Amino acid sequence: MNIFFFPLENYVRELDGRCSIISELNKLDKYHNKNSKFISIILPKNIMYLIHKFIFSSYGVLGMSLRKSMYGYAEKINKSKGSYYFLEEEYFDRFSDNSVRFGAQDQCKHVFASTKTDYESLKRKFPNRITFCGNPRIDVLNKIDNLYENEILMLRNKYGRFFLFNSTFSFLNPPKGLDYKFLSNIGIFRSEKEKKDLIEYLENHKQRGLKVREKLLDKKFSSKFDNLIYRPHPNESLEKARKMFESTPVIVEASGNALVWIAAAESIGHSGCTTAIEGFLMSKDAKFFYPFAKDKEFLSYKVSKSYINNKNKEISIDKNLSFKSVISELPDKQAKQEANFASSQIAKIMDKNSNDSSLTLLILGILISVIVNIKGILYTYIKDEKETIRRNSDITEAARRFQLKKFISLKNLGILVVYNF
Repeated sequence: MNIFFFPLENYVRELDGRCSIISELNKLDKYHNKNSKFISIILPKNIMYLIHKFIFSSYGVLGMSLRKSMYGYAEKINKSKGSYYFLEEEYFDRFSDNSVRFGAQDQCKHVFASTKTDYESLKRKFPNRITFCGNPRIDVLNKIDNLYENEILMLRNKYGRFFLFNSTFSFLNPPKGLDYKFLSNIGIFRSEKEKKDLIEYLENHKQRGLKVREKLLDKKFSSKFDNLIYRPHPNESLEKARKMFESTPVIVEASGNALVWIAAAESIGHSGCTTAIEGFLMSKDAKFFYPFAKDKEFLSYKVSKSYINNKNKEISIDKNLSFKSVISELPDKQAKQEANFASSQIAKIMDKNSNDSSLTLLILGILISVIVNIKGILYTYIKDEKETIRRNSDITEAARRFQLKKFISLKNLGILVVYNF
């Protein structure tokens, strides 16, 4: 039996992509043989950290971090004859060439590059253990109309020609526990200067968020659309975001996959967000609200149709090179919309490197881990608001959407177990 774990940080962002990978695993010829079995488990990232210590059976993990804090975690997986894999979720733009993530390179079995920039960055450390496959989210984007046809129609019927603003203002409306101390504790800063620079940026970004609120409430702007939707970032407090727009016409909605909302929207807005690039690939016009000088270097600015400056004037952006800039960042086959290209590449490599495992040892290890770490598990599920808002997706519907026939869904816990036996 082969065992695969897919720990998620933000379900609304990552769930469909992981289900797409599992669907491709299920299609592999070997698993059509009754003697070949697999089990795939989707669960919250912070729960994975709590339960892995007592799992002594081999397994593969598709992780999302190469920070130094992950070294011990990856090392434990390797000692169990398992494999730790890396896929960058902050693809495009800011984090694609971020050397802070290279803490556990010698413990990583294979890395998957989402973009060309990502590939050039990662191959310096993993020259023989890297695949430029693109990101499963682009696989989902390429077939969004088929996967979500009814949902897109329902949103259009409910909200009409609506404007969608995709927020990146987690620190303007932070959930409990998300603060600058938290950033220091997870080890993302390499120096005091880097810490100071990021905090200065976030403070300016918070002020930008307040200006965005004012603009969305501007009747001259809002009158162009039937409705205005503010979609909080997956790390943003939904309660605080709703309070920010309390007693205003702006509707705050955080449910479901952002790609579906983009597909249904008439136009979208952002202040430096990957959704601008995803919207561009869906032929949606995007407005960049109040870009900083540094923002103009990134694709999310270059693909936007216009930007709103500090004088609230909307100015067009030259997009002559934007399509080429985006497409050149993707693998050729994914750019040509080959079905499930990234998902199938990841599935094949994870399966190829997998070792035979014991289901009994897996279950026993999880039970021991739950008993030993019960306080941490209860805190994560009950008191950690950051984790609660990140699980704002229907895992049962996601499994059905990707035609995963044999599964166990613990919806409230964010756990999905897919098997073929």
